[in-house]
Amino acid sequence: MYIRGECVAGKTKEIYKRFRQQCEMKNGKPVRCQRRKKTNPTAEDVQKYNAIIRERKVIRKANANFGKGDLYLTLTYPRGSRPTPERARKNLKNFQDCLRRRYRKAGQELKWMACTEIGSRGGIHHHMLLNQYDNLREISELWERYGGYAHIQFVRGNNLAKLASYISKNEYSCSRNLVDPKEKTRKVKANSWKENPVIPDGWMLDKDSVVTGINPVTGHGYQFYRLVQIE
Repeated sequence: MYIRGECVAGKTKEIYKRFRQQCEMKNGKPVRCQRRKKTNPTAEDVQKYNAIIRERKVIRKANANFGKGDLYLTLTYPRGSRPTPERARKNLKNFQDCLRRRYRKAGQELKWMACTEIGSRGGIHHHMLLNQYDNLREISELWERYGGYAHIQFVRGNNLAKLASYISKNEYSCSRNLVDPKEKTRKVKANSWKENPVIPDGWMLDKDSVVTGINPVTGHGYQFYRLVQIE
C-alpha cells in the first residue's frame, strides 16, 4: 500500500506517491525494507528537504494564481546605486502599494509574488509576478521613481515552475489574496507504482519535474511529477 497525493493548481496537477515504510533504492526504484537501521537525518539533509518543499509550495501557488498573459517584472536600480537591503524592501513595498491603488482605480485586484535578490557584489534587484494589467507604461513609470528600470515580460504558458523556482530561492513574499491550493490524498492498495508516470488524455508531463527517490528525512520512497493541461 502507498499514499497518493494530488494537487490541482491552475492548469497544472501535481502527483506525489509515497510509501509508508522506509525504503532503499534498487535499480533506480524505491523498494520497501522490512528492517532498516534507524538513522538521524543530518542538518544538511533537513535543510535540503525544507528547500525542496518550499520550492514546490511556491511553484504550486504561482500556478494556482498566475498564467498566460500575466506579467513578470525585473526591477533594477541604476548602475552604481546600491540601496541597503532595508531600503530595497521599503522601495518594493511602496511600489506594491502604488500598484495596488492603480489596479483598484482600474477596477482590478492586484495579485503578486515577489523576491529580492542580492548579487555576489552586493547589487540588488527584484522580481515580481503580477496579474494582467493593460497600461504597462504606467508600471514602468512607477518604478522609475526609484531611478531604476522595469523590464516587463508576458508569461507565455500556464506552468510557471521555472519562474517560481527562481523566486523561491531568494527572499520571497506574496500578496494575501492568493489562492493556496491543497493536496488531496488517498490510499492505494498496491505494492508499487509504475516507473513511468501515466499521462491522462488532455495533459502533458513536465519532464523536469519528475523525481523518484528516498526522502532524506523520513527514509520513505516517493515519486513526484507535475502535469500541465493542454490548451
